[in-house]
Amino acid sequence: MALETKKVALAPGKAIMDGGDEDGDRALGGEQTYDSALATMITRLPSYIIPLVNEAFGEKYTAGAAVEIKNSKHVVVRADGRLGRRETDAYVKLSEKIGQLVEKYYPIECETWYDKSVIIRIAEYSSVIAVDNAVVTPGCLRLSYPKSVAIFLRPSNAVPRKMTITHCSPDGRELSYEVPTIQIQDSTLDELFEKKLLLLLPFYRFRYSNEFDEMDGDEGKRRKIGDVLHAIEERLDDLMHAGEITAYQKLITEELLLRVSDRLTMRHKKIREGVDEIMSGYIIRTMADEIKEEGIQEGIQKGLREGIQKGLWEGIQEAADLMNYLWSNGRGEDAKRASTDQGFMKRLLAEFKEHQERTGVIAN
Repeated sequence: MALETKKVALAPGKAIMDGGDEDGDRALGGEQTYDSALATMITRLPSYIIPLVNEAFGEKYTAGAAVEIKNSKHVVVRADGRLGRRETDAYVKLSEKIGQLVEKYYPIECETWYDKSVIIRIAEYSSVIAVDNAVVTPGCLRLSYPKSVAIFLRPSNAVPRKMTITHCSPDGRELSYEVPTIQIQDSTLDELFEKKLLLLLPFYRFRYSNEFDEMDGDEGKRRKIGDVLHAIEERLDDLMHAGEITAYQKLITEELLLRVSDRLTMRHKKIREGVDEIMSGYIIRTMADEIKEEGIQEGIQKGLREGIQKGLWEGIQEAADLMNYLWSNGRGEDAKRASTDQGFMKRLLAEFKEHQERTGVIAN
């Protein structure tokens, strides 16, 4: 059964909304755009930003680099004197001691479409950030501009490989710097995993967005989408079992892949239902893995008092019984919500225990 998509709270001030097609993407702006998913990935899985920064700028940060999520909202003075707000999609500071301490700032812009206003906004963001981090000495102001990158989602030959910002001083001298662009269409699934660009996985299906009308009427061609989702799941599963990502990281990646897909395929019912059916199954299984990890931790604590094996088994068995109870009672939506809401999960577990005590029946 396809899962109903609802408005989901993400990073502060952000949300992913129902719906979405070419016209809808153009009409929706600000908080109702795919950049919400990017902001969520960076906020909840900050380590994912490191490989993307290394890829975009040729940096050498290791997995041990410190990632600090910076305030992406800035107040600017408009030409008419009024105050306005400018907000980058994501803004991070990376620091690591590589011989000497390296600290740099990286604004990240996520765009569905390319137009000339993108570079203007990036220049505006960069200037505000430079002023925020300005060094003032007697008679001197030093501005250090951040390294910005723009991610473009929909396939288009109009997107430049890089954009250039040039500052012209009053005496005629010029200072230029480049803003690299990343296009989803330029990377295969193999390349994303080889380069650890897991941050881009929720948007991978944009590669096929120009084929959706054709796929919606052709079951054989729709299998391409299913094959891609299965491949993503298998690779995430391999990374999890290899200890390179946690069950939680896998869960958030899958959840955002589903959310972005739901909006992207709003006008393509058959594709959307197929994606929902596949991804909801993966999400539930991953949620069980995460609960199992929590069960292991709880089991260790219980083991100090009652024996490790008994505590571990109880944690795993309780999670499995709850999943069976929810699905057998047609509560897939509750199971899905619990995958990212720990408070809701605890309430479900309390409800399940009460049900067991009241009826004396264990879900099977």
